[in-house]
Amino acid sequence: FSNKKTVNDTAFVSQTKTKIEVKVPEDAKTGLFVISNGAVDPILVESATELLVSLPVVTQVSPTPVKAGTALTIDGTDLDLTREVIFNGGSKVSSFTSASATQLVLNVPADAKDGAIKLVVASLVEVVTAQEVVMAVPTITSISPDPAKTGSSVTVSGVDLDLVTRVTFGGGKVGAVQSN
Repeated sequence: FSNKKTVNDTAFVSQTKTKIEVKVPEDAKTGLFVISNGAVDPILVESATELLVSLPVVTQVSPTPVKAGTALTIDGTDLDLTREVIFNGGSKVSSFTSASATQLVLNVPADAKDGAIKLVVASLVEVVTAQEVVMAVPTITSISPDPAKTGSSVTVSGVDLDLVTRVTFGGGKVGAVQSN
């Protein structure tokens, strides 16, 4: 196969004078293929056309926005060929909550960033999604008391504040996050 993947005659599904049937290796790539008699000085016959090897196709990524640490669902076709999902920023996930030909479910890494994701197959070909993952970000709706006295506590209210790991005040002063 195109990426030097070899299938020996002992692994042929069937072989006759006019037909050879082989299983396509999991890590084969699209491209021309060569058949050989396997001799020391082999006779090589290259295919006239490329063999197209299927790749995953993503039709939908949800939910959007998605919160780090929660489940992301990827819908499409041939998704069971996926070995790894790479998020924008480089975070990789290779352990899936569930995987089928039509759906992948995985947990979003804490350091994932907005953007397209890549599905990597066994041949290391990367399929980039047209749909982008949008990460949930904290939204502040109120701060009280306002104004606040130095040395006192303030309460910040809003949405997705469980994503906050650090608070920085004016002048670059770092505060401590306290839970209720």
